Amino acid sequence: MSFRNLLKKKYFYVNVLLAVVVLIAIIFIVLLWMKNYTRHNENIEIPDFIGKQMDSLIEYAETNNMRYVIMDSIFDDEKPKGSIVLQNPQPYAHIKTGRTIYVSIVAQAPEMSVVPNLINLSVRQGINILKSNDLKVEKIEFIEGFDRNSIQQVLFKGKNIAEGEKVLKNSALTIIASKGDRQQYKLVPNIIGITEEEAINIIHSNSFNVGKIERDQITNNAQYFVYYQTPAKNSAQLLGTPINLKLTIQKSEIEKLHEETLLIDSTLSNNYEDSILNNDLDFQDE
Repeated sequence: MSFRNLLKKKYFYVNVLLAVVVLIAIIFIVLLWMKNYTRHNENIEIPDFIGKQMDSLIEYAETNNMRYVIMDSIFDDEKPKGSIVLQNPQPYAHIKTGRTIYVSIVAQAPEMSVVPNLINLSVRQGINILKSNDLKVEKIEFIEGFDRNSIQQVLFKGKNIAEGEKVLKNSALTIIASKGDRQQYKLVPNIIGITEEEAINIIHSNSFNVGKIERDQITNNAQYFVYYQTPAKNSAQLLGTPINLKLTIQKSEIEKLHEETLLIDSTLSNNYEDSILNNDLDFQDE
């Protein structure tokens, strides 16, 4: 082999070696860039922001290249306004920088509901509309008037309140309705065995009021059921009469009692209605 050919061969291997070195360097640079770009295995522990003000989250997000989004706000008069009540990701979770932290905060102002127009509607219609507007019924009062069982006035804390005015969400309003040209009677519904909330709704929807409520035990966040009512179910009472309730959290016995009374109620109802009509009382059958 000539010296010239040997030299050419040597340059060939040098070029190959250089190409390999350049290729390895390129691969290394790309991997390094990707590692920095994706922050591979670079996690940080997110603090617990529950109960803290938004300022603490904002400062943390800016320092750690994070983003934050306020998903919603709730009204809670027992917690500081503007404080964080929920966060996602959860406290102490390990996340990558650049993530978005979602939070819910306590509203600065309480949630309000708009009073709807109830005038000239029936009591039952009015109650359903109030419920759909996140409002409640405190009591129902009946006054002299031709258009029986139609709403004539709405009160809030004893004062007249007009359509469109705003009150706190879940506020209780008083409905003033006409009783017609004479006293109106109605059969008391059977509310044995149902929940307290359902019982109150049925009482109001039947143009009665909720009277005294007694609980057999006081337990926070418990669901109560009606096991006794007075006046008795199917008795004829004036509209607006208060229905007193006794409540329990023992559901099993209540369900049995409720089933046993359904058949009795269906037979007694007609007898009571006949007695009302025979005694020349004005019976409302809305």
